[in-house]
Amino acid sequence: MATPFKLTDGIEREGIPAASTLYRLAGTVTVDGNGAKRRIIAYHRETGDYVGSVMAQSDGSWEISGIPQYGSGNVMVIAQDTETSGYNSGVRDFVTPVLII
Repeated sequence: MATPFKLTDGIEREGIPAASTLYRLAGTVTVDGNGAKRRIIAYHRETGDYVGSVMAQSDGSWEISGIPQYGSGNVMVIAQDTETSGYNSGVRDFVTPVLII
């Protein structure tokens, strides 16, 4: 029986691999060359399953950690404009999670 635990998004899941095989996504959101606080949402490209979400820091940095490996290029990351600035969401497709060492 798999031991459930919570990812950085606070959702409890079962069947996640052992901690030694967990991965992360990370990056920086910019608007007009400056770091921006935006909601980051990640999905598995093939199934559409939710991977995780987080609010980027005011400098634009963000990280979703403690996720399983979804395969090379199998994650889509969306930076959603949560302000009223009128920007469209930014999307990065074919993202590969990296191993947490």
